[in-house]
This record gives sequence, structure tokens and C-alpha cells, in this order.
Amino acid sequence: AAWLVWLARRESSLPLVLYGLQLALNHAWSPIFFLWRKPGAAFVEICLLWSTVVLTIAAFFQVSPRAGQLMLPYLLWLTFATA
Repeated sequence: AAWLVWLARRESSLPLVLYGLQLALNHAWSPIFFLWRKPGAAFVEICLLWSTVVLTIAAFFQVSPRAGQLMLPYLLWLTFATA
């Protein structure tokens, strides 16, 4: 999905910035939950991650509908994991 957005190379870099932010949040969740055993903090973090993914999908859809569609299974998985 990010590659499709990268290839489109629109004037705004916001979609890829959001993508990078959600990647960083995704990476941060596991240590918070498993290493530091902070389920409350992990829940707040995964809610931020979920919100960032929704924003990323919306931004991707504006650049490439296919890229937005490719992110939807990730959002579904993230919703399941959050629940």
C-alpha cells in the first residue's frame, strides 16, 4: 500500500508520514504489553495506533484507492487485537 502511495508521489507527504507514525506505534506496542507488562498503557497505545491507521487509510484512499483498500485487512486485525 505504501509503495503505491510512494509511486504516486503527490505534493503532500502526509500519507507517508502517517504511515511511518503508525509503523512506529505498531513497533512500540509489543514491548509495552509483553516486556513492561503495562496493559493499561498498551491499551491507550493501541487506541492511538488504531486512530493513526484510520487516518492513514483515509489519506491513502485520497492518493490511491487500491492502497487504501490494501490497508483495510490490517485495520480489521487491529480492531480484533484491540478487542
